[in-house]
Amino acid sequence: MLRTFLAATLDPGFLAEAGALLARLRDRDGIDARWVGLETMHVTLRFFGDTEEARVPAMIEAVKALGQGRAAPPVRAAKLEGYPELRRARVVVIDLEDPSGVLGEMARLGERAAVAAGFPPEARPWTAHLTLGRSRRVPIDLRHAARRPFEPWWGHATSVTLYSSETAREGAKHTPLVTVPF
Repeated sequence: MLRTFLAATLDPGFLAEAGALLARLRDRDGIDARWVGLETMHVTLRFFGDTEEARVPAMIEAVKALGQGRAAPPVRAAKLEGYPELRRARVVVIDLEDPSGVLGEMARLGERAAVAAGFPPEARPWTAHLTLGRSRRVPIDLRHAARRPFEPWWGHATSVTLYSSETAREGAKHTPLVTVPF
C-alpha cells in the first residue's frame, strides 16, 4: 500500500521567495513550526491517501494525460494565511492566485478521476496554497506576522507529479512516481 497525492511543482525563483518568507517567520517572528523544506514544497492538487499498488499504473497514465500539452500556468503569492484561521493556525500557508485557472482545473479533474477510481470524495473544496509549515503541538497565532506588509510575487508551475509519500519523524519523504513538465 502506498500513500499518494497529485501536486504541481513551482519554479525555483518562486520557491526561493517562499523560503525567504519562511525564514522571516521562523527567525524574526520566532514562530515554532515543523517547516517544509524547499525541496519538498508543492501545491497539492489532490491527496489520495492509501493507494493499492495495483492502481498506480492507471494513475500514472491519467497524470500523463492531465499534464501533457499544457502551458506553464502563472501563479501569484497573494498573502500569508493560517488554516483553519490566523489566530489558531495548525498550518502556515501562502494563499495563491491561479489566474489562468489551470491548477484549479487540474484539481477538479484529479478529484473527478479519484472518485471514479473509488477514492472517497474530498470533504473540503480545493484552494490554491503553498504549505510552509505545521504547528508542532499547539496552534500558532499568525495575526502579528500577517499584519506586516506582504509583497506579492509571481512565478509559474513547472510540472505536475504523482507522488508517493512516507511519513517519518524527521518529515515526509516524497517520491515522484511520474512527473509531466508543462
